[in-house]
Formats: sequence, structure tokens, C-alpha cells
Amino acid sequence: MAALSDTPDERGSRELHFLFGVAPRSGTTYLGDLLALHPRCALPADLPEDGFLKALGALDGYVAEVQSLWQSWPDLAVPTSAELRAAVGAGLGDLLCTRSGAEFTLSKTPYPTNLHRLREVFPDSKAVVIIRDGRSVTESMVRTWSMRFDMAAALFRDGARSVLQAIPNPDSPPAHLHLVRYEDLFEDTQRVLNDVLGFFGLEADEMPSGAIADLPVRGSSTARGDKDGAGDVHWEAVKRPADFNPVDRWSAWDERQHRKFAAVAGPENVALGYDAATAQASDRATERAFSLRRTVARWIKSTDTRRPFGGI
Repeated sequence: MAALSDTPDERGSRELHFLFGVAPRSGTTYLGDLLALHPRCALPADLPEDGFLKALGALDGYVAEVQSLWQSWPDLAVPTSAELRAAVGAGLGDLLCTRSGAEFTLSKTPYPTNLHRLREVFPDSKAVVIIRDGRSVTESMVRTWSMRFDMAAALFRDGARSVLQAIPNPDSPPAHLHLVRYEDLFEDTQRVLNDVLGFFGLEADEMPSGAIADLPVRGSSTARGDKDGAGDVHWEAVKRPADFNPVDRWSAWDERQHRKFAAVAGPENVALGYDAATAQASDRATERAFSLRRTVARWIKSTDTRRPFGGI
């Protein structure tokens, strides 16, 4: 592990990048485990989630208070808000890189809150954002934590709105963001992983041979090893079952569940590129999704990007 006494040049040669999910149960553990197979990449030791951007509101208050104090001194060159945020981000990045001890540090969180402000705090970092059909996310949260259905759907909805705020057009993300669909990652793992590695500037041919096929399952709401289908969900590695298929977790839903999800998060799911929750609600949900995208576009043009997402 790298020591805290690393020189500035040594610290500057290390890279920090991020992995965000649309919500819990969207695949950050799976993609993080895949990327950690690369010999140059490591996650910070003993830090499952960083939560840096989720706490950004507190940083705004801190920056404003520091500026206010410094402005009371005559002839003092007070750093801008952008400079102070980037300085805090540099310190946090140094901490994470030190904990990982790797040339390339990947930090992850399933919460995309304030994703649109990533470059304010980490101006040199890139991020992969993994999304998943909100119906599967909702069903998985219900199975994992016995969460109320409407609460799980709302958690996905809020995360989807944060993603859409940062990526108004999922077909054309900003250059520092890369969108991955969980379903594509599961069904075409090598191709999608190669795309992610290329985005981060990591060589795909450095991945250990056969590592992907041998990767165990962690945190599944169904594959739990000896406790398969029973007991609490855990994040210990278990052998991947031959019939393991986490896609379409919602396939056993009845019409009531489909309509309930559509009422809470249908437009956001469609805006991310997934089907409407029910065939009957398709036209209505699609129109609401286009309305959502238009609202996001208007909000970005007319609002300070530091403000939290609203208007929907």
C-alpha cells in the first residue's frame, strides 16, 4: 500500500475514477468486481461506498463559510468556490488512492445524487454509470431488504432523475461519463467490459485469462450459496449457479404491481430507454418520459447547475 508520505509527483501519477449506479441493486458490485480483476485497478480498501457527491450540500456550506472568513482579511486573495471544491476533492482523492495503493483507483457508490457536479470536485475524473431496468431494481430491493414496493420504486425514480440530470440524452453522454446497461453487461460481458476499460484507458488484454467466467456472485437477492433463496442477502462470494439469470427480476409481477410501478417511476424508466411498465400504459408513459427529458433540458439551460434537481 502506498504511504501517506508519497511525494507530490508520485501522487500526481495516480488516477482516481468513479462508478455510480442508478440506485442500489443496479450492478455496481458486479461491475466493480469485474474491473478489480484488472492488474492496474483497485478499489479503496474497506470502503464499499464513498458517498462523496451525496454529501455535496455540506461542502457547499463549508466553502461559503471559508470564503466568508477569508474575505474579512484585507488584501487577501480569496480562492474561488471552484478552486476550494477542487482542492477538497484533491485531498479526498489522495486519501482514496493511498487506501487502494494502486496506479488506478476506482471508487463506487450506488447513489448518483449530484452526479452532474462530479467535475466540480474531481475535475480530472471520469465515471461509469450503470443503469438497470427499474422494475428489476425495485423487485431486487424488495427481496433484499423487505422494502415497501412504492419506496423501492421511488428510490429508483429519484436515482434515474439524477442520472438524467447529468445525462439528458442517454444515447449521447458527456465525454467524462460512460453509460452501461446492466442487462448488456450480463448478457455480453466481454464486449461491454472492454468498452469500459477503453473508456478508462485500461488495456483489455491485461485482464487475466478466464477470470470473467470464474467470477463469483456477490450480493445477489437470489443466489446465496448454501442459503440460496432463504435468509439474509450477504456480500460473500458464492459460486455462480448454472441457471443464474438476474435479468427481468420482475417477470412474475401481476398487473397491479406493473401499474403501481408505472405510477411511481414509469416515465423515468422509459426515459432511460426501458419499456413502459405495462402495454396499456405504454403511450402515456412514453409521452411522460419525453416530457421529463424536455423538463431536464429546460432546467439545465435556465438553472444554476449547483442547485438540486427539481421541477418534476
